[in-house]
Amino acid sequence: MKKWIAIVALALLNACAFTSYTRMFGGYGYNDVPLSPDRYRVTFAGYQNDVPSKAADQALLRSAEVTLTKGYRYFVVVEERNDTLTSSYEVPATQTTETTSKVEGNETKSVSTTTYSEARTVTQKQPATTLTIQCFHDKPAEAAGPASGKVYDAQFLWTELGPRYGVKRPPKG
Repeated sequence: MKKWIAIVALALLNACAFTSYTRMFGGYGYNDVPLSPDRYRVTFAGYQNDVPSKAADQALLRSAEVTLTKGYRYFVVVEERNDTLTSSYEVPATQTTETTSKVEGNETKSVSTTTYSEARTVTQKQPATTLTIQCFHDKPAEAAGPASGKVYDAQFLWTELGPRYGVKRPPKG
């Protein structure tokens, strides 16, 4: 029985140790759309209050993964958009009263403590980066025209950025 409890506990701990580098679910993660056989739009939406550079890095990481899984080695960012999605919600005011009673002889003595919490607005910011990439088998001599931008080595990015964000698997589509 103890062995089964340990196995279940280990499985639950493993499930909790997730990375934000996952396919888009619940408004977080990556998404990619093919625009042509060698051009893709890659979006990464971070968690609320992530730093924008993390969303940008993970958009590059996904771009590298798409490039490699499609049989290419290099990509160029032809368009980049960085957004910050802002959401807010109201937390209502609360009042909590706690009473402690004590019986002494024929008397009951009570002491009440009331705690107040004011209403407040919580604002959260969610960074998102969208990249349009052009993929290449060979390193372009100079990225110009419709593929103007910095040339990235997808394999290099995958091996450098992957471990930084807890991605230890080979690229997959």
